[in-house]
Amino acid sequence: MIVTFCRRLNDHLARFWWGQQDQRESMKWTSWRAICRHKILGGLGFLDFNNNNIALLAKQAWRILQNPDNMLTVMYKAKYFFQTLFLQAVLGSRTSWD
Repeated sequence: MIVTFCRRLNDHLARFWWGQQDQRESMKWTSWRAICRHKILGGLGFLDFNNNNIALLAKQAWRILQNPDNMLTVMYKAKYFFQTLFLQAVLGSRTSWD
């Protein structure tokens, strides 16, 4: 997902949780970081979309490295890093996570 989209999702969820309406600021009793902490660590276990997106990208990279003959891996290689290895691929000019 695009970083700005992740931020907007987090913002909408935070506004809903904190009860913000009509651009009026409401009292924020705790930080968003604390709310997103796991329940075992004292948080509420809310999903931080940006961190979740990074985890899913890392999981996809792991699958590419572990399954080089997978059809999806072959497709990615043909489209994005056909002249090099996956770990040596350079960042494109139009990335979605800037």
